[in-house]
Amino acid sequence: MASSFLSKSLTLLPNAAALFSLMLQMTGIDQLIRPESALELWRFPSPSGEPTELHAAATTDAATNANTLRDLIHGLVRREGVRNIALGIVGLATYYRGDRKLLGCVVFCGCFTAFSDGLISRAVIGGEELRHWVFLPFMLGTAAGLLGWSE
Repeated sequence: MASSFLSKSLTLLPNAAALFSLMLQMTGIDQLIRPESALELWRFPSPSGEPTELHAAATTDAATNANTLRDLIHGLVRREGVRNIALGIVGLATYYRGDRKLLGCVVFCGCFTAFSDGLISRAVIGGEELRHWVFLPFMLGTAAGLLGWSE
């Protein structure tokens, strides 16, 4: 009975790691193409750049500042999107290479990303860190299995 479980886990763990990589890439593509949508998904505030939303008697300076702030925030979201795409590519490349230990290291590094994203969420919006941390037990378990820590 144990041998059939082990043979299934030989493919299950790398496939789970590939799934994490694909999820990262899809999130990154969304962040890159539609930063406003990504901000809504993670419940981060987003300036619209509309001067009437800043205050009723908006000035040209206020509109310029709002546009600059919006461009900055969208640029940072896109930067995070590129990070997610790159980490996803590394995970998939390692998956296709077939190196279980290295794949475990990549997934383990992804845990740091998810953990820090949760901390940033807590600092910026005062919560919602569980939207990032919900993946940690699964990622840690996958990494531990691929690295041979569970044997």
